[in-house]
Amino acid sequence: MKRKLINEEGLSLFTIMNSADAAVDHILRFYRCYHSIRFVEQQLAMRLQSPISDEQLERTQERFSDLLVDGRFELRGSLDKELDKFALQDLP
Repeated sequence: MKRKLINEEGLSLFTIMNSADAAVDHILRFYRCYHSIRFVEQQLAMRLQSPISDEQLERTQERFSDLLVDGRFELRGSLDKELDKFALQDLP
């Protein structure tokens, strides 16, 4: 922070763990839900292993809406341009 490479808000973007086991557990919990992320034209599509609840979507909207240029986070199926990616078709 002295070198101003990260601000106070940026500290919430990472987690410091006490052990390698705790770090592995944290990573595995993340990947139980997360599958992948990609840009599809002007939209960012994040694919999940399983759907999230409406409450989780609302928390995401509240916490990260400042990252959006336009629109809102939404739960949906594949975008039209992703339909040729068979591995993604059934992912939320």
